[in-house]
Amino acid sequence: MTSLTKKKSYMSEEDNAYTQQLKAFQVLQAFSIEELLGFTNNGGVWNHCPDGDIELLDYLRKFNERIHGAGPPGGPLNFCPGLFGGFEQFHEDSALYSIANLFEAKETKTLCLATHFPCGMAKKHKHTIQEVVHMAYIAHIRFCTDLQKRLNALLVMAGFPHLQLKSDRVFSFFHGAKLISGIVEENTYIFNPYKYAEHFVTS
Repeated sequence: MTSLTKKKSYMSEEDNAYTQQLKAFQVLQAFSIEELLGFTNNGGVWNHCPDGDIELLDYLRKFNERIHGAGPPGGPLNFCPGLFGGFEQFHEDSALYSIANLFEAKETKTLCLATHFPCGMAKKHKHTIQEVVHMAYIAHIRFCTDLQKRLNALLVMAGFPHLQLKSDRVFSFFHGAKLISGIVEENTYIFNPYKYAEHFVTS
């Protein structure tokens, strides 16, 4: 019988070097579990890629067991029209409705956007780690601007105006997987969009 199991993907040396650069500029920031204990209301809503090869949720559950996930493959990449090769307006609209429904069901006001690399959807559409990180930035900014307005309008229409999202309750994370000298290392960082804009976005 032929095995269908494929080897897990890891970041290349070049990808690792880029993440080191992001860390040096404080775009990717390490955090302790203690720092984030209880930082969400009722666990918060997490928009993340459902890729089974990543340990992101296992890691995050160490500080919050109530993670309510919403989103199609690619997670936050689906909020990047004109950038994500797999963008479909239907996916954006559907994910936004799912987030709104979870805000209502779980009585929360917190949204967490989690991007990772390597990502199967990014690979499918030939996106580099630089492009994925830039899309993480775009998704975060949109949830502080136009997508925030759309989400809040849905919540008002549904009779939940008290659960409206505010920019200071939008958090982004980046998860990277690397293989060094045969040892697997997976790290989750807080992604700081403002540091990214300061050092990597040209006007």
